[in-house]
Amino acid sequence: MVTNLADSINNFYEVLVSIFPEKLQFIPTLFFISVGIAVYGIFIWLFYRFLSEKDVLKLNLNQYNKYKHAGIIKFFGILFYIIEFVIISPIIIFIWFSIFSIFMIILAKEVEVGSVILICAALISAIRICAYFKEDLARDIAKLIPLTLLGVSIMTPGFLNIETGVNRMMEVSLFFQNALYYLIFIVVLELILRLLYIPFLWIKSEEDENNDSSAKNK
Repeated sequence: MVTNLADSINNFYEVLVSIFPEKLQFIPTLFFISVGIAVYGIFIWLFYRFLSEKDVLKLNLNQYNKYKHAGIIKFFGILFYIIEFVIISPIIIFIWFSIFSIFMIILAKEVEVGSVILICAALISAIRICAYFKEDLARDIAKLIPLTLLGVSIMTPGFLNIETGVNRMMEVSLFFQNALYYLIFIVVLELILRLLYIPFLWIKSEEDENNDSSAKNK
């Protein structure tokens, strides 16, 4: 399917270029590259704002835990916590990782697909680790590195060749062959980070309670 799509895009591009006079045949290339860079830029803007947050979704499912029995409240509190941070969040992060990997497979034409995916996975993992340490640091990594990679790709020979980029799309299917393993890795990573972060949540919760008690006493 990917091969047929790439061939269709190539044929459409060749027909489109042939419509223009010889001196103006650069226009389709200029247009598609401009749109491509703009789309990538918009994606990175959304990407870094999303992935650099410690709590990527902020669903707060625990707000639906309205039971009065303490045991039931704790049970559903843990259940909602697992659903939000160990199941839903990693899946959303994996979707962003998938889109970013596809972008990079197309941009990094000189790099083997397996290496591109591994680099993207390492970048996503680094962003998530930093998000638990300092969100500003995660935000900088999520923004600066992808934009730097775009700058490097622009200066790489062959970047202006639309047909090469489209042919590179045929290799995107290689990503999905190992997608499950990357999803499992992201789930395990988020689980570990959450488990390490729980003590800090308890400490913060106790500090907030102490502050509230002090305020009431005053």
